[in-house]
Order: sequence, then structure tokens, then C-alpha cells
Amino acid sequence: MRQLKIAIISAEAAPFTQNNSLSEFSGSLPKYLAGKGHEIILIIPRYGTIDDKLVNSESCTGRLTVPFGFDEKYAAVRRSNSVTGIKTYFIEHNYYFDRSGLYGDEHGEFGDNAERFIFFSRAVIQALAALNFKPDIIHCNGWQTGLVPVYLKTIYKNDFNFFNTRTLFTVHNMKNQGIFSKDNIFFTQLGWESFNEDCLKFYDAINLLKAGLIYSDAISATSGKYSDEITHPEYGFELSGILRKRKSDLFGILNGADYSDMNPETDKLIAANYYSDNLNGKSICKKDLQRELKLPQKPMTPLLCSVAESNEDKGMDQFASVLGNILTANHNLQFVLPVSGNSQITSRYTAIQKHYPENIAFFNRKDIKLLHKVHAGSDIHILPSGYQPECSDLIAGMKYGTVPAVNDAGASDDAVENWNPELKTGNGFKFHSTESMPLLQSINNILNEFENRDNWNILMKNAMAYRNSWENTAEKYEKIYDILVKNRYNH
Repeated sequence: MRQLKIAIISAEAAPFTQNNSLSEFSGSLPKYLAGKGHEIILIIPRYGTIDDKLVNSESCTGRLTVPFGFDEKYAAVRRSNSVTGIKTYFIEHNYYFDRSGLYGDEHGEFGDNAERFIFFSRAVIQALAALNFKPDIIHCNGWQTGLVPVYLKTIYKNDFNFFNTRTLFTVHNMKNQGIFSKDNIFFTQLGWESFNEDCLKFYDAINLLKAGLIYSDAISATSGKYSDEITHPEYGFELSGILRKRKSDLFGILNGADYSDMNPETDKLIAANYYSDNLNGKSICKKDLQRELKLPQKPMTPLLCSVAESNEDKGMDQFASVLGNILTANHNLQFVLPVSGNSQITSRYTAIQKHYPENIAFFNRKDIKLLHKVHAGSDIHILPSGYQPECSDLIAGMKYGTVPAVNDAGASDDAVENWNPELKTGNGFKFHSTESMPLLQSINNILNEFENRDNWNILMKNAMAYRNSWENTAEKYEKIYDILVKNRYNH
């Protein structure tokens, strides 16, 4: 495949932000694409939370003019050299982005998020032109970038800088759609003619995710099964009809794991290194995690973890009931989970912890060292949610021999093969229901299997053998880019 010029546009990217899986995706994929010889630039907002040491002080373009509303605003474009192989640029506008949070603070979401990311989308296009970067591909991510494909096919449709540019729009979570008051059309400069069902209109509001889905040249979702799920009403959140119409342009690619960072053989952040043919270090890591989280150091007690933050998650809500039932009947179980942004779910687990302080512990998932310890020290990674757009944490945990126990939904269903004790095949456990009683039965079956140490050791090794690297993911995205580039002259 020939070398392409690719601009990846995102509201977040590691190591500059560490908010969620979008950060990991936008921080990892560019590196691996660059490693395949492509010319990559990454553009994100210059948030106030980003360390000044990571950002060059000089503007790359001088004052950047951004048409906006009835007039124009100005931004600066700054660069970072902290990520080898890619050029990272920041759109700097202090009023919009120099804040204590990305989308909100302790008082809630910012009331001008529509205005902020309308500005960002327009500024990105202006910055690409100012940098004289004529991309073959602009890869947009999430509702925050949904207007970029719209602008390219409307206001910039005759701009020579983008004459050969094709767009890919990646859906990371269909729940997050960027729905705002229709009054924000004023900022877009698209006019009220854009307030229609084939563009921004969503009831009496605008929907930025919808706009990206309609106007992009191709769409990807973060796993094969999830790409199918979102074409159905249950998972499409009122946009499934658009995705069904665009089925031929819709791709599903499972997010990868960074095995140069997440690998028990080389990980410097865990208590002991270990290998699939010598698992002794796993027990040392388990003891270390129990000590770190002030749990009793019991090597034969199954230690379950959940790593994803749980926001409005029915699966985690139902698992709280299951956990309470298991602990009432038998205290021989430990569970660690991150402090969640969902106070209702957190309060449920906190209430259980008060009754069983030796069985439940919380951790801060933003503590990278502790997150590595959780992956290495846990026996089972539980993901009971029936809605799973991606599962990078799960895949990383499998490398550490932490056996997945998941609902057969979304990305997890793509990654996990159900354990067959007779054939000794499979790398984890899958169940179907998020309701309490079927979930309780599934968890009890898994705990019973844990008692068979010979089988469990085989299962751990099977999990460790599973591999889905960011390199694999990048290769699949390359194929989509290639399709877009070959087809661009036919549109």
C-alpha cells in the first residue's frame, strides 16, 4: 500500500488526556499507522489540563482565523514533539479550552460544549490548510468532530486543499451523540437549510454525531459485532436507520492493546514478572494487589475485578445484587472496581462494602501503576454489561492471565471464546443475560470452575495466548483507507 497523508482528529488523545477509551484509541492508532510509513498528523484541542511541558510555545501558523457565527474568531496552532513518529497539533483557544475539565467540571457539563466543538471542527480544517497539509484521509472520532465531514462537503467542497480528501468517521459510543439546541446552528455558518433530516436536525435540536454519520465517506465502529448491533434500534439510539442505509460503508474493527506497555513478561509496574509457562509471578502480583487495596491476602480466594468506569450500566447495577447474594451465602470472594462517575452505582457497591469490608475495594483507574497491578493481580475480569462498544482493558487483562467473564455483547463477544472444559478450548466465559438470577447462576458456575486448578491454569494460558495488537488494528484501518482512496475519483 502506498504512503498516505492521514489527519486524525479527536477531542482526546493519550498521553495528553487520559479520560477514556477515546484517548487510548487516538493516542495509539496514529503511532502504529506512522510505523507503517504513513505521514500522520493528530489534532486535538489544547486543554488547560495538558502539561505545558508537552506543548511547544511557538505557534506553527501564526494567528489562525476561524470563521464563526456572524464573524470570526482566532486560535493558535501549537505542536508537540513528545510522541515519536507523528506530528501532534493543538488548537489553542483559551476561552473554549483552558478549563479544569474536558467537557465539564464539578458543577456539571459545560453549557457551551456545542459552541466549543463547532469551533474546534472549523478550526481543524483551517489549520490543515494553514499547515499546507493536504490529507488523503481525515479520520474523525466521535460527535465532537461530526461537523468536519459536513464542512468538507459544503463550505469547503471546492477548496483545492481537500479536493482529494476522503473522510472516515469512527463511532466510539452511540450513546454520546452531541445533541444541542438548534440555536447553535448560528455558530456553524451552515445556515438554516442545514436544519433538516438529512443533516443536523434531530427532533427540535441538532445532533453532531448524526451529521458525521451522514456526511462521512465511510463509518467504522470499535468492533465487528458492535458495528452490527448499532444498526438495530436497541443499540442505535434512534440513529440505527441511518446506519442501516449506510451498511455498505460501515466497518467494524476491534480496538487493540499495546503489548509493549501491557505485558506481564516485561511490566516494570507490577510486583513480579511472569510467563505463560511459569505463572508463579501471578500469585505474587495477587498478594501485592490485595496488600495495596487492604484486602486479606488469601491466595485461593477468587479475586474479581472490573476496570471500566460504570456509568448508567445496567450490568454493573445487576452485578451489585449478585455480589450481595454471593457474599451473603459465602464470603470467599473479593472484588475490586474503579471509583465511578456514576454516584448511584458507586453508592450500591459502597453499601455492600460497609457490610463486607474484607471483600470489596475501590481503586482510582487514573493511577496507571495501580491499574497495571489490577490487571496482573486479579483472577477474573468481569464485564456484565449488555452494551460494550469496546474492550481494550479486557484484552490487556487477558495478556496478564486475568480470565474474562463477559456478556456476549459488542466488542467482548468478538474477543472472548467461551471455555469448553472437555476440549480445554476457549479463553474466557460468556453469558447472555444482565438479569440478576441468570447472572448469579453464571457467576457461580465460573467460581466453581476456578476451584479446578488444573483447568484454570489452562484457561489462563489460553487467555494469555490471545492477541489483538494495535498493529493488527492499524492494518485493518489501512484497508479502509485504501478503499476510500481508490474510490475517491468515483464520487
